[in-house]
Amino acid sequence: MKPKVIGILLAGGKSRRMGENKLALFLGQLSIGSLSLKTALDSSLDHILVVTDEKDQLEWVDPLLFSPFYRSRWTQVKAKQTDLGQAYSLRAGLNKAETEEVYGAVVLLGDQPFYLYRF
Repeated sequence: MKPKVIGILLAGGKSRRMGENKLALFLGQLSIGSLSLKTALDSSLDHILVVTDEKDQLEWVDPLLFSPFYRSRWTQVKAKQTDLGQAYSLRAGLNKAETEEVYGAVVLLGDQPFYLYRF
């Protein structure tokens, strides 16, 4: 069996400096957050953990990514205290990854959709 490598997509930020949710801003046809998630899903990663604030209702996620083809490949991880910094989101993602049988994890940023284009 091939070793499982997952992505941990950090999407729990508050976008304080931006003044509005960066993940919900559109870049072409998709929001930045949706584009980041879709890029990760279209990569060779086996599964994506989407780490969000515990109150995030995922309005920024495009309906396409809720279709069975995509939805089976990602899981929302609701993190507490994301307002205290990125480390809290990262910890929540790593804790969830430890409960899975994974060989490795790649940390991804929800507001940087082009980082993983060729992974």
